[in-house]
Amino acid sequence: MIGLLFPVLVNLIGISGSYFIFVVLGVGGLLFLSAYMPETKGKSLEQLEDEFKSGDPAV
Repeated sequence: MIGLLFPVLVNLIGISGSYFIFVVLGVGGLLFLSAYMPETKGKSLEQLEDEFKSGDPAV
């Protein structure tokens, strides 16, 4: 997808604008993951299964 979009964006808005768009999307993705993905460090597989089966994983 990026391989198809990048040349089009470079032609439309230049290389700086293209990189800026991809940076914004990347940072947005990281913020989304940090806000909505539960922390699993230090938990056993059984604990994770129980939390995800209940539908309310403790963050």
